[in-house]
Amino acid sequence: MKSIFVITAASLAFPALACVEVHTHMSNDLQFGDLMTVQVVDNGVEVCHGGYTVHGANRDTTYHFDSGNGCRSGYELSISSNGGGGTYWNHS
Repeated sequence: MKSIFVITAASLAFPALACVEVHTHMSNDLQFGDLMTVQVVDNGVEVCHGGYTVHGANRDTTYHFDSGNGCRSGYELSISSNGGGGTYWNHS
């Protein structure tokens, strides 16, 4: 019984940290454009899922996702470096 109390006390003293998973995929096509697709899961809930194309994209191109193109209201994502870097915002 003592060990159960210790685990419970520790979980109350140290709140759980947020877990955010970001998956990106870059697909290059000279004819149809360069497609960036994303999926963001925030604490087990999918908050962004979608993609769009930019013609002539390069490593300096930034893809921005918000409630108008793939993210739920209150969430934003900017992806750069061909999917290798970015910034995620949870405004909710």
